[in-house]
Amino acid sequence: MHSISGKRILFLNWKDVLNPESGGAEVLTDALASHLAETNEVFFITSSFPNAKQKQVHNNYTILRKGTTLTCILYAFFTYKKLSTEKKFDLIIDQAHGIPFFSILYPHRPKILILIHEVAGELWSSVLPHTIGKIVDTIWLRLYKNQQFITVSNSTKQELTKHHIIEKNISIVPNFTAISLPEIPQKAEHPTLLVLGRIAPVKRIEHAIRAFQIVKETVPNIHLVIIGKREKKYDSYYQDINTSIQNDNKITIITNADEEEKLHWLKESHILLMPSKKEGYGIAILEAAACGTPAIGYNVPGTRDAIIDNKTGLIADQENPKSLAACIEKILTNLGTFNQLQKEGFTNARQKQKRHTISTWDAILKQIIQITP
Repeated sequence: MHSISGKRILFLNWKDVLNPESGGAEVLTDALASHLAETNEVFFITSSFPNAKQKQVHNNYTILRKGTTLTCILYAFFTYKKLSTEKKFDLIIDQAHGIPFFSILYPHRPKILILIHEVAGELWSSVLPHTIGKIVDTIWLRLYKNQQFITVSNSTKQELTKHHIIEKNISIVPNFTAISLPEIPQKAEHPTLLVLGRIAPVKRIEHAIRAFQIVKETVPNIHLVIIGKREKKYDSYYQDINTSIQNDNKITIITNADEEEKLHWLKESHILLMPSKKEGYGIAILEAAACGTPAIGYNVPGTRDAIIDNKTGLIADQENPKSLAACIEKILTNLGTFNQLQKEGFTNARQKQKRHTISTWDAILKQIIQITP
């Protein structure tokens, strides 16, 4: 099924899926762009990275890279103008990470869709004073208030409505996991906790470490594995985390793991810990569930959308290591609870495969995109 054919479409995003620092958002964007590229001419303007090709065809769409994750916004404007002189675009899919590409200001622009995983909100505090961050959110959302928005969770939809985006202009495309196993795999011999994600302050990995230390007092053979992408801008945070675990031989930290190693630990681990401040959608939670690994997280946007409390995982009562530890103990000390969470999560993940996401995407486009031939 293809709701759009024979059109010229432009994706704007700060990273592409081949970028070493890409994440779950880029995996979803790649799936959407690849699907549209089957029947349309698709361009993808983004930032560059070391040893990256300036122009590259990937999954039938053309990636154009230049600048950093911030300056690529400016380069995108001029690239759009150049491409538009060759042939006009029919649709722009402008992806917002903190801020969009401001395609709303492009000359002779076509219809725009905003793809947004999360409203930055309090996450701005890592780069800007909180008050300024709130102002930035307000300004750009006001600029785009009459456009169609596509997001990945009900939490983000609710945040957008608080910024006066009309609810009927917001659609949800569910995330997916590419992991599909025939059955729940055998877990490690000793209880194993897993943290999976970027090594960044917003992930609050220190909460997972402290929760592990609390649980270790009653479950001495427990292990903790931290798998994360290490980013230069958060190197001091990585050093702090690394220093805090140096004297504990039951904590393993693995940086920049490949997909094979990540899958290995998703299968081996008993519980995934997700103590993040906020997620667009906790894709790691879905990946873990597909491996029969229940998740524990906080009642924050994205995480609460990915965890069905008491069915596929647990939502901690409070955002602190003590509450996280209590949930860990609840699962590890009750085999019946653990098995039930495994089965429910595994079944739920099997219903969230790529084909379901693409089907929803096509249905949404068919409903909201009116592009004349």
